[in-house]
Amino acid sequence: MLKIDILLSKDEKATQAIADALQIQIEKKLSPLYSDLFVRVRVGTGKKCDISGIKDKNERARIDEMLEDIFFSDDWLPEQKFDDTAEVVMAPKQLAKRPNLSRR
Repeated sequence: MLKIDILLSKDEKATQAIADALQIQIEKKLSPLYSDLFVRVRVGTGKKCDISGIKDKNERARIDEMLEDIFFSDDWLPEQKFDDTAEVVMAPKQLAKRPNLSRR
């Protein structure tokens, strides 16, 4: 079973809506390729991306590349929300910083 566990940093203004949207997008893109897939995206105090269930280095690199492509595309990001003074409350494109894909 391929397991992907991503932690987004709330210090970088990640919200649960962003985490949910990212999880849905990863499942949508990878489930046709990996029938036995588990994806969890959470918001916390740090950031990480853990991938388990794949032993082949080339396949792991392919999954890393697919995750980066998904993360840096902006088609999965929730719409921006505005408060009464029309100031941006959430600007998802500003959150698209390269995630730490190192394994722990």
